[in-house]
Amino acid sequence: FQEFLDLLNLVYLRTMEITDATVPHILKLADRFQMECLVNQSEKHLTQSSEMDVVKKLLLAEQYRLRSLKDHCFNSEDLIEKLKGSPEYDLLSVDTKVRICDKIMKN
Repeated sequence: FQEFLDLLNLVYLRTMEITDATVPHILKLADRFQMECLVNQSEKHLTQSSEMDVVKKLLLAEQYRLRSLKDHCFNSEDLIEKLKGSPEYDLLSVDTKVRICDKIMKN
């Protein structure tokens, strides 16, 4: 219920901003209801002002097909280190794993 209220507040009342705490459920609902503007705002938050862990950002980028955020994550200096031994690595797509291997080989 609260997640949907957050979405309505963003769309109609504009009384709140997207934060690290709200961005996962805002993305989920915006994607579900095909609200491209909110998906874009969420991606912008994650690339510009978020303190969220880069691995969590990468998982969101994959789940919601956020190409710009995905590129942003791959430009992060600590992505490889944070993924080593991380259980989240297994959740990534094969394409992303290939891109990670590419990044390792080019360094």
